[in-house]
Amino acid sequence: MTHSQISTHKHYQQLNLGDRATIQALRAAGKTMTEIALVLHCNKSTISREITRGAVAQLDSKHHSHQVYLAETAQTLHAQKRDRTGHHAFLKTSRTFFKALTKELTRKPRVHSVDSFVHFYRDQGKSCPSTTTVYRYIDAGLLKLDNM
Repeated sequence: MTHSQISTHKHYQQLNLGDRATIQALRAAGKTMTEIALVLHCNKSTISREITRGAVAQLDSKHHSHQVYLAETAQTLHAQKRDRTGHHAFLKTSRTFFKALTKELTRKPRVHSVDSFVHFYRDQGKSCPSTTTVYRYIDAGLLKLDNM
């Protein structure tokens, strides 16, 4: 007898527009948050928070206001929030740091590594991203450096 035990651990993954469209359609069909969560394979609290964040007030024909979840609105709000926080935010707010980093790492002979430059910059009391973030930007091709 073969005993198969599938133990898949789903890592955190943000909802995309397709997931949000599914939420909108299932919500319009009268499905509960638990039922929607089962379809999307996520926690029902995730669905609850998403519906709260993506709900907009609409007026019906009798001019009564009610909350409706709209996928495109939720996606737009998510993108705006993401732009204001961590995701590539340092590229916009730390231009001076990245110019100095690029100049320092392309200088011959090179004195600093990414790690030592980040610590050097912070020791001067200036704000900069973490070493991990800098390497992530380099690997993603967002800086004029390569990870050599």
